[in-house]
Amino acid sequence: MANILAVFKWAEDKKEMRSPTVSFNKAKHKNNRGIAITEFAIVMPVLLILVFGIIEFGVLLYDKALLTNASREGARVGIVYIYYPSEGITDYYNNDKKIIESIEEYLGIDTEPRLISFKENSTIEIIIDPSENHRIYSPAHGDILTVTLRYKFDFLVFSNIMNFFGNSFDNFMRIEAQTSMLLE
Repeated sequence: MANILAVFKWAEDKKEMRSPTVSFNKAKHKNNRGIAITEFAIVMPVLLILVFGIIEFGVLLYDKALLTNASREGARVGIVYIYYPSEGITDYYNNDKKIIESIEEYLGIDTEPRLISFKENSTIEIIIDPSENHRIYSPAHGDILTVTLRYKFDFLVFSNIMNFFGNSFDNFMRIEAQTSMLLE
């Protein structure tokens, strides 16, 4: 019985005693604040580079998809055979001007631009093959019309980061979209 009472007394004494680990843990937590700030300062630039890289490549893929669809629109306009006997038009394919207009309309060049660009002077190069003269004056059903769009995508952050680390990286990337369709 005396052993049991001794155990209870030991347990009560233990509750009243301050554990040295408690004071040690408080000191440890004060130092952790400085460590957390240091870790944040190291990790934050890497995280920002990753986030801006994801955004920039997302914009690049968006522009590529937009150019691909615009080249399809232009090719579709170019291959359609026009036959309006009431207006005196019987044998006619759309000319280059109408193809370019349809591409510019799709991309919103004259209204609100749909391409996302980080520079003001980004231009689109439009190549139509075969030439307008061949399609209008000597067309053959089944001939192939190819519409190619080239666009210079300017990077905002990625190229600067690559140059900072010593890699020679251009500040732009050429995006090309090409669509080929058969004349109707």
